[in-house]
Amino acid sequence: MVNLNPISHLLLLLFLASSGSGHGVPGSCFEEERQALLSFKHDLVDLSGRPFGRLSSWVGHACCQWQGISCNNQTGHVEKMDLRNTYPDTHYVDWNSTKYNQSILVGKINPSLLRLKHLSYLDLSQNDFQFVQIPKFIGQLTSLRYLNLSYSYLDSLLSRTGVSWLHAVNKLPSLLELHLSSCYIQNIPHSLQSINFTSLAVLDMSWNNLINSSFPKWIFNLSSLTKLDLGWNSFSDPFVDEFSTLKSLEHLDLSHTGLKGQVPKFIGNLCKLKSLDLAFNYFDGGIQEFLNLSNCGLVGKLPSSLRILKSLQHLTLRANLFNGSIPESFGQLSQLVDLDLFFNSWEGSLTKAHFINLTRLESFRVSTDRCVPIIFNLTDYEWVPPFKLHEIHMDNCRVSLTNAGISGPIPEEWLFKISSQIQWLDLSYNQMSGKLPFRFNFPTLYEIDLSHNQFDGPLHLSSTNAPILNYLYLAYNY
Repeated sequence: MVNLNPISHLLLLLFLASSGSGHGVPGSCFEEERQALLSFKHDLVDLSGRPFGRLSSWVGHACCQWQGISCNNQTGHVEKMDLRNTYPDTHYVDWNSTKYNQSILVGKINPSLLRLKHLSYLDLSQNDFQFVQIPKFIGQLTSLRYLNLSYSYLDSLLSRTGVSWLHAVNKLPSLLELHLSSCYIQNIPHSLQSINFTSLAVLDMSWNNLINSSFPKWIFNLSSLTKLDLGWNSFSDPFVDEFSTLKSLEHLDLSHTGLKGQVPKFIGNLCKLKSLDLAFNYFDGGIQEFLNLSNCGLVGKLPSSLRILKSLQHLTLRANLFNGSIPESFGQLSQLVDLDLFFNSWEGSLTKAHFINLTRLESFRVSTDRCVPIIFNLTDYEWVPPFKLHEIHMDNCRVSLTNAGISGPIPEEWLFKISSQIQWLDLSYNQMSGKLPFRFNFPTLYEIDLSHNQFDGPLHLSSTNAPILNYLYLAYNY
């Protein structure tokens, strides 16, 4: 009997373990999985031909190195099969092009896939499965997280036994993405008794044969959806309110779906929405009166095209990350009663053009978090604002009340309230009179213009109560 020292014994055990696993050699894989892949290959014809075809590399034992196959680096199990057509992925495939037809796989989907117990990613898009049904065994690939069968000549997705494709997919609890674009789906089951694939984040069922369908109820229970594409189908429903339950949506495509009626208000409540495509529908009227996009994390500049929302009465954009200038097109929203631009990163000036047609405006709120304040540049001496505000709230703004038709003394209570924060004060060209009540402390006051009024008496401003005052203009008071 041969006695092995501990190190030799350990090396022997490691050798036996690796040789028994089937993937001790880099690139090799488990024999059962290799045989499953070969069976899958047997039912397919690679029209691109050797030596350039995707399946031409499927020989030998190193199946983890075969084209389109990826294995887990730790376990060696097959986890990914990516056999999508190498033709560029686009909705406008030239089905008759030589390049497309020489790069497709033709045949059927072999159930040998079931032996790939760890398969999490399956992409067979843009191939030719000759109008066979999606096999119901797809529902047994319980490790799937990504499934793409788009543009694969699959027919109606309903088995002869009446088992819906949806019931198969509903058995995939880990599924995150489902792509079934252009799969000749003619109907979608309207409801499910229970929903098991609630982790789904991406659902693409665009470009199918849905005609006068209703929006399926089960979609609105997929609370994790970030992308929903139902474009290029036909729905008999209006834009149903249940879409508002999809709070995680970032991308919604309902273009070319025959929708009618008005664009609903709840669109403004989908706060994570980044893209919305409603092209080529039959909406009537305009955006309704209320649009609230507060606290939505919206970034960038506001488009001047906002002027087309002619019926807006209440617009709230507060607490976002908007930057740049506030569009002058706001001045064209003649029905506005309430405009809230608070808590953003605005810059630049507000002028007469921003308010020119806002005859109904009653409430206005604006602020910026930038170091440089917004400048109110309303210096057209002949312009009279067309509105009568009930509420105005301005934070970090440089406001000029020059030539505003203000008469009488400066209210001491008002001056006291702003004294600790005001940086710039322009009350020139008014009919203000009386004593100048500047006996408070103005620690941030930098400029003041009280010219062209009727003030008299002493001015109680000094380096003590206005330590950083740099500019003072009092001309033409009498």
